[in-house]
Amino acid sequence: MLLTPKQMELLRTIHDKNADGTLVDLDQIIAAQSYPTNKPSIQFVIRSMVGKKLIEKVGTDVREQRRKVLFDTTELGKKYVEWHTPKTVAE
Repeated sequence: MLLTPKQMELLRTIHDKNADGTLVDLDQIIAAQSYPTNKPSIQFVIRSMVGKKLIEKVGTDVREQRRKVLFDTTELGKKYVEWHTPKTVAE
């Protein structure tokens, strides 16, 4: 399975979580992307990646006075990120 660079960036955003270790919601995913995007396009990519079993919806949380869906990587998604992360060579 091959992912585009934009799909890979989205997968890494979900995999890396927030700085405090909490799961990310849709608005945080959109804000973290390095390219201009919008909610419908990110939702399309998320549905595709859920279908490929790389990410999953894992519940909701109240943030900014709204209930938000949280996302996390599946075991397959975690392995995919590990496989596609360059390894550093220890000197």
